[in-house]
Amino acid sequence: MKYFCALPLMLLLLTSCGDEKKEETLDRDKTDWAFYKLKGDVKTVTQKSYTYIDGVKGESTRDDQGQPDNDLEFDDKGLLIKQKLYRIANIPMEETSFSGRDKIIQKTQYISDKPGLISQYQYDESGKINTSITRRNPDNTQFDRIETKLKDGKVSEKTTFNAQNNPIDIITYDYDKDGNLAGENMFLGIQSVQVQSKYKYDDKKRKIAETRSTHDQLNSTTLYEYDDNDHLISSITTDDKGEVEYTEKCGYDDKGNLRSQVTYRRADNAESVELYTYDKNNNMTEATVTEKGAVVMKAMFAYDKFNNLTSTKSTDAKGKTVNSRTYQYSYDSANNWNKKIISINGKQKLIVERTFTYHK
Repeated sequence: MKYFCALPLMLLLLTSCGDEKKEETLDRDKTDWAFYKLKGDVKTVTQKSYTYIDGVKGESTRDDQGQPDNDLEFDDKGLLIKQKLYRIANIPMEETSFSGRDKIIQKTQYISDKPGLISQYQYDESGKINTSITRRNPDNTQFDRIETKLKDGKVSEKTTFNAQNNPIDIITYDYDKDGNLAGENMFLGIQSVQVQSKYKYDDKKRKIAETRSTHDQLNSTTLYEYDDNDHLISSITTDDKGEVEYTEKCGYDDKGNLRSQVTYRRADNAESVELYTYDKNNNMTEATVTEKGAVVMKAMFAYDKFNNLTSTKSTDAKGKTVNSRTYQYSYDSANNWNKKIISINGKQKLIVERTFTYHK
């Protein structure tokens, strides 16, 4: 009988263990691994770029159309915890610590290859709302500081302090009865409001109107419209006299990809049309820009089975190729690319190498 009585307890323990495992299951689409298009449980990745002429790797360089060389580090849940950017070779540009890509803890900007401004970030009890940013000089003296006040869990005021810790700028925030941001008031110094923005929303909390004023004088009004899938399809901006300054109309495909964008600018009395096409994986394959009815630019893109860009080609109004690039990859066992050879206008120019470590 004692074994029979112990059976429910054993089942409970097994069920609890199963629940814990379910809770520990990661949604990779929500991790920073997904943002950086990394496969596997990456711990660190280091990226370095070099010249590459006639198959020979040369000195350190930087791809002007790519990311700067960098070091990234992730925790075992796929959250970014460190990033270091380099100007060229091992010359540091910026170093940042994170608690996930959207939450900066500290940022160091390098000046003449040495730590310069150091920014420290503080958050509220929830850990989600930034409440202060303090920038300090190398000698730890204050450069400036931004303090944020909260009311009912929302940002109500931001004040900027100078090196002497005196307030120099203030922005206050207003909210409507539904908790939507209804207004921003930017002060001239700390004495009076200089610029004011007001917002209105529909019953789906989508912004439908925005006005901007200076010293209570209306500058502009923008109205927004959306489709049934909450995609922005129209915005119209008018000046203080109600005359149209700028319009933008957008169209989307069934997957929500932007297919067309038509803009009008009164300043140059010109309308431009941008058209986009995509493959089955939602990668953009073509972009065409038309102004005053004539094509001024066209770009084409191709990808490999891992959705990495393999070629780009752009042409001008006459159809002449102005830039052509191809990308050749090699991959590690986790299917992350670890080498990329870049050819520009038919000639090999650069090689980018990535080194990975993985959580066990």
